[in-house]
Amino acid sequence: MTWRKYLVLAAVAIFASCGDVCLARGMRDFGRVTADNWHRLFGFVLDPWVLTGIGLLLLFFCSYLSALSWADLTYAGASCAPWKGTRGRSVAWR
Repeated sequence: MTWRKYLVLAAVAIFASCGDVCLARGMRDFGRVTADNWHRLFGFVLDPWVLTGIGLLLLFFCSYLSALSWADLTYAGASCAPWKGTRGRSVAWR
């Protein structure tokens, strides 16, 4: 594999992990949605952490599709292993 392929696979892992962490931080900052604060839910998307998380997850999706277009599934799937591990740890932190 060339260095460009390694770069795309590294981008998949980094964008997915960082995107999940940023999105989780934004949701944690927002707090619980109740009947009293449901109107704040519309402004939730404008939170900088949420916007950063959404942007990073979009970059993850694009780089993952790029990796799947040229790499074998064993390479692209292995690049998501840190992302899957981060998701498991973020659930345990609650």
